[in-house]
Amino acid sequence: MDRLLEEILADIGEQGGDACPYGASVRRRLTQIQDFREEVAEVFSILAVIARHIQRRLPTYVSNRDVGTEVVKQLGNTPLHDTIEADIEDVYAYGDRPKFRVAKLLHDLGADVTVRNVRGQTPLDVVGNYGQDAEYFRNVLAEVLDLR
Repeated sequence: MDRLLEEILADIGEQGGDACPYGASVRRRLTQIQDFREEVAEVFSILAVIARHIQRRLPTYVSNRDVGTEVVKQLGNTPLHDTIEADIEDVYAYGDRPKFRVAKLLHDLGADVTVRNVRGQTPLDVVGNYGQDAEYFRNVLAEVLDLR
């Protein structure tokens, strides 16, 4: 994509921009696109650093049952409860199959699937909140977390 943008900008430059009535506008827009892509790349770079930082500290956090219980007291849910709910909400919003990637990561790092939220639900019970789709979500989650 970068190469294509460079070629288009070079073509416009060779034609002086005036050869095409929209040359200057196209050049400006392509430069904006290139700048935007660089900004997005920088944001993703920052997010990757944050993710690595969190990942180093996450195993201690998620594997400590007392911490999970304290989180429930403060927030109502554990991170595992929240990620499962968020994935299911994404299914309804975007129509995609639930992936439960973050739930799997938390589980693999030792998140306790037996900690109950303020409603008395384990993270696995949360899927029961979704009516006729609950069994489907339960099966996908059990498969992803390898609980069968």
